[in-house]
Amino acid sequence: MKIGRIFFISMLMLMNAACSRHPSNEITLPGDIKAITTPFLEALARGDVAKAEKFIDKGEVDDAREQFADATRTLSTAPQLQPVMIRYKPTIFGQPNKNDVTVLYASKEDKLWTSVRMRLFRLEGEPYSVEYFYVKNQANMPEELAQGEMLKKWMIYGFGIMAALGLLFVLALIWFVRRKSHIIAPDPVIDPRAVATTLQDE
Repeated sequence: MKIGRIFFISMLMLMNAACSRHPSNEITLPGDIKAITTPFLEALARGDVAKAEKFIDKGEVDDAREQFADATRTLSTAPQLQPVMIRYKPTIFGQPNKNDVTVLYASKEDKLWTSVRMRLFRLEGEPYSVEYFYVKNQANMPEELAQGEMLKKWMIYGFGIMAALGLLFVLALIWFVRRKSHIIAPDPVIDPRAVATTLQDE
């Protein structure tokens, strides 16, 4: 049946997407945030401490210097990182505080993930500065990214289940309509008495 074939192909495509190991979470950062994170990461990868310090909050520079060497060693050999998550700190009223934001960059090479988590802060009307950053190599997908991927998989599985139920409903409806037509208009049955009467008249 053509409907069944289309459904089967669609389910294969959905399952393939759900099981894909390549994350598709790359996002576009707002310009004022990207203007800080991009050159900051580039400076870290080059080992340009003086340039990197320009993007760090003045009160956090001393603590950040302790991480520069390890961060440069990790990022200098990592593939290009992409922004995959941005999260604004909520206010007491539940609204996003655009002045306090956490950004996650990540990339994967073979089985190794490299991620950089940064918290940016600014006073109203001023540019952002980096309050802290954390560079990490790990075998597993970063937690925030893994949660997003899991949510996507459940959404795809849920859509597949709904599609299967929808197909079953359509098939049941077609069967019922055909069955009802057969009941309303059954095949004609020849009455043998009428045939015998006709033969006698002849």
